[in-house]
Amino acid sequence: MASILGFSSWDLTGGVSVRALQTPGFDVLCTLDLRLELARNDVHSAVAYGYGAAVRPGWFQDGWFAALDLAVRGSFAVSLTHGAAYREMYPEVRDGTYASDHLNLFAGLALGFDIEDRVLIGARFAWRFAHTFESYAPYFTPYTLDVDIGVRF
Repeated sequence: MASILGFSSWDLTGGVSVRALQTPGFDVLCTLDLRLELARNDVHSAVAYGYGAAVRPGWFQDGWFAALDLAVRGSFAVSLTHGAAYREMYPEVRDGTYASDHLNLFAGLALGFDIEDRVLIGARFAWRFAHTFESYAPYFTPYTLDVDIGVRF
């Protein structure tokens, strides 16, 4: 059986987050980032180059937070290297880097806490919606769980 899902996909993200009110209690965290998404399975190895933006209204206390997560993630290019099984089925396939207009919308919950004054550990569970709100490709799961480590500057 082909391996599609598992712990073979990783996202590396760098960006900027700013709280709108800068006070403890209810606040809105706004985030912009650049993303590098890595995937390896029986179909292909891929690197997607993308972006993200999120708005997280919620409760922000000293040391922890809990917020709704409303986000968009997209990609502008992807580099693909196809696997042997895929090449066997589609011998005309070509590896390379291609332009991409992939876009997903997310709605979920984000939680986090400080482990030091400048280091944050967080988790985010969200439901993924294709920007067209049509059915998912067979290898996409409609939900996502992210574990984050952040450093404040």
